[in-house]
Amino acid sequence: MSAVEPPAPTYSPTLPENVMRDGLLSLAQLEAVVYAGQAHSGFLPNGRRKGFFIGDGTGVGKGREISGIILDNMMQGRNKAVWISFNEGLIEDAKRDFSAIGGDPEKIFYQGKTKAGGEITRKDGILFTTYSTLRGGEKKQANDHGQSMGKTRAQQIMQWLGKDFDGVIAFDEAHSMGNAIAIKGKRGVRKPSQQAIAGINLQHELPHARVLYVSATGATEISNLRYADRLGLWGEGTAFADVNAFIENVSNGGIASMELISRDMKALGMYVSRSLSYDGVSYERLEHTLSDLQEDIYNELAGAWQVVLNNVEEALKITQAGSNGNAKSAALSQFWGAHQRFFNQIITAMQTPRVIDDIRHQLGAGNVAVIQLVNTNEAAQERIIAEATANNAALEDLDFTPRQLLIDYVRNGFPVAAYEESRDENGNVVYVPVRDSEGNQVFDREAIALRDSLLETLQQIRVPENPLDSIINSFGSDRVAEVTGRGRRFVQVRDDDGDLKIVEEKRGRNASMRDAEAFQNNKKDILIFSGAGGTGYSFHADNEAENQRKRIHYILQPGWQADKAVQGFGRTHRTNQAQEPHYVLPTTNLKAQKRFVSSIARRLDQLGALTRGQREATSQGIFTASDNLESQYASTALQNLFGDLYRGKTDLVFQDVTKQMGLNLLDEGGAQQNEHVYADQGEDDQYDSAENYANEAVDRAPERRVIKGLEEYVKAHIDNTRYIQILPQAGRLTANLPKGLNDAVREIRTVSQQPPEEAGKDSEPHKLGEELPEVGLSQSHHSECPHHADQHQRPEQSRCMFNDY
Repeated sequence: MSAVEPPAPTYSPTLPENVMRDGLLSLAQLEAVVYAGQAHSGFLPNGRRKGFFIGDGTGVGKGREISGIILDNMMQGRNKAVWISFNEGLIEDAKRDFSAIGGDPEKIFYQGKTKAGGEITRKDGILFTTYSTLRGGEKKQANDHGQSMGKTRAQQIMQWLGKDFDGVIAFDEAHSMGNAIAIKGKRGVRKPSQQAIAGINLQHELPHARVLYVSATGATEISNLRYADRLGLWGEGTAFADVNAFIENVSNGGIASMELISRDMKALGMYVSRSLSYDGVSYERLEHTLSDLQEDIYNELAGAWQVVLNNVEEALKITQAGSNGNAKSAALSQFWGAHQRFFNQIITAMQTPRVIDDIRHQLGAGNVAVIQLVNTNEAAQERIIAEATANNAALEDLDFTPRQLLIDYVRNGFPVAAYEESRDENGNVVYVPVRDSEGNQVFDREAIALRDSLLETLQQIRVPENPLDSIINSFGSDRVAEVTGRGRRFVQVRDDDGDLKIVEEKRGRNASMRDAEAFQNNKKDILIFSGAGGTGYSFHADNEAENQRKRIHYILQPGWQADKAVQGFGRTHRTNQAQEPHYVLPTTNLKAQKRFVSSIARRLDQLGALTRGQREATSQGIFTASDNLESQYASTALQNLFGDLYRGKTDLVFQDVTKQMGLNLLDEGGAQQNEHVYADQGEDDQYDSAENYANEAVDRAPERRVIKGLEEYVKAHIDNTRYIQILPQAGRLTANLPKGLNDAVREIRTVSQQPPEEAGKDSEPHKLGEELPEVGLSQSHHSECPHHADQHQRPEQSRCMFNDY
């Protein structure tokens, strides 16, 4: 991105003299003010005023940039502005930033203090609101008694501003509007969010407004840019007729096209994206090797889910729901969703003891620990408490482990609704829900008995402790600051006799703020934050804070969403810090964990491409290309691996592997359904990407070897030291793999020109784990291919007749 030059600046902002004299805005922040004013001076071909996007990274000072742009306009007579952000608590940050550059903080007021049906009485000022407020409004509906439809919050804002409003509307944390367009997936259409629609409507109704988008993580998918109407990326005067054409064409171009979007936006003067230097920031992967006990527990859990899957399939047969496409899809989708969440928690819990040991070491070295989580499982905790209260159970008897995720799925998601054969209006056989005489759903007694029996069995499985509770119980709540959304927690303390007991600790509205302050004041040396609690906080070694010790930032649970992960990284690396953080990514030797690491790695690549013009920019060395199991390399590896499994080229049995992974890859004639293996990936797909195959594999020996083979073959592509040669005359694909590559994929032979019955007759099955033969490329290929002449080139820069990376 730094190689792209923006247009020459022509706009001069109107700001108080001391802003420049006293350095209240840095040069980088002033640059954003200048280019925003320059963009806002022009109009799009459709007559709407041009917008501007600030994509600066966390810690650069986007609050001051927004304040500078609003103050610039106010000093030119535009006395009204709107500042939309993530939550109400951030209004204090907005007042602080506006005051810091010479503005009057009393001009900022919260929309939520005015009733939805009322009028805003302030004559001027900065209306601060949140996305959740923006999508709300009065609940009343129009009726035949003269009652009109209730006013929305967006309408309330528009009424206050007036239709000719030409001041600033700042969409802070603009990625909150990312889900702004209906996306068709394999399981139906994902509808746009109401807050995204409200934000777009606000832009449409006020065409002269100076729209400002602000986010360090503006988009992780190209469709997330739908809310940015004022950038002129589609429509009249562009190469794309509408937003759908824009999304389709850029998506087809892959991540390289996404990189070009942000670079072009900067070149056109509609985008800036700067980030803090990462000089001095260090990174580490902390791998935990599972103990024998943990392996036993994991295999027991994997076996339990295998039993659940078998029971689900049996229930689908009993109830005949398996003959109804929608019912079967819903049941399996619910199963795999619960399966995914469960093992995410289990793997996090299993690596937590290693993290606790490392924290002790770091505290002994004089450092402090910051731990990043995605969720606290508060919802499951509250269900357990409600059930215990009803049964008058003691707190010591409660089970707060991830087991509840599995129990909840079986109790609430197990297919027990009965279906029966019927015929549609065209005479086709269909299966529909069974209804009683009053139209109520009928449930199958046999399926219910199957579910209840399964619930009794699952109560006995061993499950590791909740990771959040494990850390708090290890160090004590007096040392651990918790910045999450939990309203209460249950912690271990010792009674007067020295025995452990469980006590309930209430956490009020300001508990997170008090804990964050205690950490920054050096009263606590460990801080845990979640996605729900960490927004708007700073945990860095601030020069103005008492606690200036080095932050060891553990990314214990990176989660699924790249924007939230990056926001989390930025909590400990900000301006005005005494020393840089050290990031630690805990992992285990479980191959199934690749599924979770891969998900965030892919999204970070896309986020970097769309916001920084470079795919590696947002992962900051924490994740690498080999972590991504949804790349073109992984798709090729997956295709060849399952192809060879099907043709008997390995010592594993295709049917056994696919059954244990819950996959159906054969048609009615027993032929392999290739489209199920190498279909294009989508974020809603459960079965069609390499990462999901990893997720569906349990950690027993055959499946572990399959994932290991897949992982090593992906790495073989990424490392740029193994090459693929297509021999058209033989119609087969061969890979040059090194000797001694344990548990890797065997020599790949895809015989495309032979009949199926002849395929594989020229070689013996390879046993995964045996040494592979070395297969060389022809000398002519090496001499003619510029990629092989210069092995240090990036794969995507190389082109030859054999490779199209």
